[in-house]
Amino acid sequence: MSAAVNWMVVHARRPAVVNISFTPHGNDRIALNAAIAAGISAGFTFTLSGGCLDQSVDITWSSSVARAALVAGSASSDGTAVGNNYGADLGLFAPANGIIAALKGGDDTFDDYGQSKTCNDSFAAPVLAGIAARYLQVHPSATPTAVKAALLDNATIDALSSVHSGTPNRLAYSGFLDGIPAAPSKR
Repeated sequence: MSAAVNWMVVHARRPAVVNISFTPHGNDRIALNAAIAAGISAGFTFTLSGGCLDQSVDITWSSSVARAALVAGSASSDGTAVGNNYGADLGLFAPANGIIAALKGGDDTFDDYGQSKTCNDSFAAPVLAGIAARYLQVHPSATPTAVKAALLDNATIDALSSVHSGTPNRLAYSGFLDGIPAAPSKR
């Protein structure tokens, strides 16, 4: 995966959002973190799945990718955080359960991706990538840092239950791009 990110940094056009919806392991983790950091420095916005390893995201992803938007999943029905990961660097939660989507297995294979899983960060990350892409459509010269700040600043605060202690309780919100005010904060 790091080779693909390195290729993109050299050849792809900006503005762009890069979504990575899996958890790196072993030696690939180090190479991928370095490639992502280079991609962010080159002006690419990244959304990363927090990872479903029941550990702090700073173990899964290094501090070199701190400017990326790290996201975990939330349930659609009751506002519950469903990601297994946690930590101060986990910036946002986004819908992950209850989404009907294509599955591998054939052209007509689809289902509720999150129905049988407890951690669906790999679905939350592309939801956040879509919001980031909409932001870049309106603000094409925005830096990755500015995009992440807009996502964080416009999130709905304290909307979820079951959020690990020390993890920000922010649910991604796209309505600000439509001029729709966010729900009042519970602070």
